[in-house]
Amino acid sequence: MTQQTLQLTVRLRSPLLVGDESGVGNYEQTADYIPGTVLRGAVGARLLESCSQPDQSAHRRDHAGCPDRDTCAFWRVFGAEHPPRFGHAYSTTRGQGFPFPATARICKYNPGYRHSRTNPKGHGVFDMLVEQFVYDLVSDPRFPHRADLLPGLGTAWAALPAHYDPTCPDCDAPVQPATGYYLLGNGTPGYTPQPTVSRATHVGINRARGVAEDALLFTLETIEPDPGGQTTFRARLTYDDAYADALNSALDLNGGARDFFVGRGRSRGLGHVTLTTDPPPDQPDLDDRLFEFNHALRQALQRYHDHDDRIPEGFAGTCFSLTLRAPAILTSAGGTPALWPDLHPFKLGDARALRAWARTRLVGGWDAAAGLPRATRQAVEPGAAYLFYVPPGVMEQQVLEDHLEKLEQAGLGAERERGYGQVTICAPFHYAGWRR
Repeated sequence: MTQQTLQLTVRLRSPLLVGDESGVGNYEQTADYIPGTVLRGAVGARLLESCSQPDQSAHRRDHAGCPDRDTCAFWRVFGAEHPPRFGHAYSTTRGQGFPFPATARICKYNPGYRHSRTNPKGHGVFDMLVEQFVYDLVSDPRFPHRADLLPGLGTAWAALPAHYDPTCPDCDAPVQPATGYYLLGNGTPGYTPQPTVSRATHVGINRARGVAEDALLFTLETIEPDPGGQTTFRARLTYDDAYADALNSALDLNGGARDFFVGRGRSRGLGHVTLTTDPPPDQPDLDDRLFEFNHALRQALQRYHDHDDRIPEGFAGTCFSLTLRAPAILTSAGGTPALWPDLHPFKLGDARALRAWARTRLVGGWDAAAGLPRATRQAVEPGAAYLFYVPPGVMEQQVLEDHLEKLEQAGLGAERERGYGQVTICAPFHYAGWRR
């Protein structure tokens, strides 16, 4: 059974309201991206329309299922051993869109990209993962696995040129975490416009009298399509060849556009989108990313070697980073929520955890098939970055790369078919040294 990967492009034809579970009272907020579970639900509903079984509740996984499961397109796709995985769709004009890593920083006083049309005064975005990790490694005698990485220094204090305090490269001002998204095209991070969110206040109607209800106002946020119809969101779709023909009946896998309605407020005309599939954009191969990332770490270490010769110019073994492109629902062996991912299923249990930049939040949602809210769970926020180290002799480089390839393809944690747990190994954002 062969897995295929496509890029799924979502174009807005009307305003879109995708609930993010943060509404308060009569104020309904929208997320600024399209969750994978929304795309999955839209495709699933389209497949259900072609089923001869009138009771759609029979398709739920906790019931006996459709009596025509052998021919039912819905069950062939979503009842498969490896159902399709719809990633979260982020706003981007081309290439792929990604949330900023937790290690991305912007100027506090002139934040954002330096973009001539939307933000000419922005001082850009930069990443601090490499510099922060190397400084912590050199400065802290109790840093995890320091004796393995810096055997000449061991647990001794090092002579440091200065304290590492990231500031804006343009004006030396304090920095703050970057929020939003960036574009990765041809392996290079760059600017992508953020979606336009508008707010409108409406009055509630008394259904009995057909007039405005006193003291009943509500506000809706929506993502607005641009006049040219070019507001696009892009996600990754992974599926198996075994049910490609059934999936193709709802979603054209050969590049054709199909109309769908997603999100909330569909009775108001919201949520009209077209879904188109394209070949995935070209990105750097994993072995190139792994090399460039470790090269950047060794370059940073070299600068400290110039001040203290006990610090080596490099290190033996291989480091790799994991950067979440979507929230990840991680659990420990006992089933409790976890902050660190478990790499044992990918035969990477010998990789040593060094550092994490991660925070958690609650996620939930609505199960349209069951007509019930989903259980609220703790998830690690998108953009979280983890750093691991594989000592020399633990495994051959090619074996390591094969395991990392499988990890990146499969993702981390639970509910990956709903878009959770997408991950990038050695994301170019961390080592590109870019500032746009």
